[in-house]
Amino acid sequence: MKNIITKSRLTVHEKDGFRFYENGKIKDLEGGFYIGIDKNNTLKVEGSLHKYHSFLKTGKSSNFDSFTMHQAKETIFKLIENKGFEPLNMVVNHYEVGMNLNFDFDVIEILNNVHSIGEGITEKKLYINPQYRKERVLTTERDNNKKVVFKTYDKLFEIKNKRGIIRTDVNILRIESELRKVEKTYLLDFFTDTNLTKVRNVFFNKWDKLNFDFNIDAPKGTHKSKIELSKELMRYGIEPTRKKYNNLLKENAITIKIHRSIESFISNWNTNKYDYKIQNTLIYTIWAKCYSVEKQRNTQNYCNV
Repeated sequence: MKNIITKSRLTVHEKDGFRFYENGKIKDLEGGFYIGIDKNNTLKVEGSLHKYHSFLKTGKSSNFDSFTMHQAKETIFKLIENKGFEPLNMVVNHYEVGMNLNFDFDVIEILNNVHSIGEGITEKKLYINPQYRKERVLTTERDNNKKVVFKTYDKLFEIKNKRGIIRTDVNILRIESELRKVEKTYLLDFFTDTNLTKVRNVFFNKWDKLNFDFNIDAPKGTHKSKIELSKELMRYGIEPTRKKYNNLLKENAITIKIHRSIESFISNWNTNKYDYKIQNTLIYTIWAKCYSVEKQRNTQNYCNV
């Protein structure tokens, strides 16, 4: 404990007769990791390995470039060495894995076209996070009961929002999986090659299923409302769509005449659905190509974090 306090430059505090230690005032000057020892002598370490890796290399805590699992593994042991930790009893209970993707256009074009992640009963809608301006951060629901949260955002906007280092030569889209309730896993077990490969595979299995808005090739003369209804049927299925419009009728949000027309379209969907064909947007095609290249590059070793 004395070694950690000395090497991590922790400051002693007292509250309600209890003593605790932390590096709150200097953490941003030393790579961004919060290090604290509470009144029960429990050590807490929290921060970005990517930023700490950059700090060791450049003296600046940035994370807009590439960073692999292999580098993360090297960095965690460098952190342990530099801060005086004993890793044997350290447990990972929360972690994030992400990847930066570079584009030659404003990534708001992608964010405006993203709808959800997952499929079937595991599909999760991505919402605009109102804590950030200009609708440049999307996230799945993140209440305290959620074990996993997915997030995608304009990385340069985030950096600028935090007054960090700004790059103007690229547009970066960040995708992240946040694991918030992790089964008890010791640090040394977490950073084995076997487990890092598992973490990598789970990350890509989830982000493979990022869902975008799409166009519909419909019979000539099809009204726009029917095209939008066909999208709902393709995305959610017959019964969930029917339930939605039945509820809207009960709430007097739509008229009986409109509901009758919608119900007729839904009832005939299994017969007519072959006349409505999905067409991927140009934005989706660009995303899919970039994502595929980065995935292939990173699965050869370890995925970016």
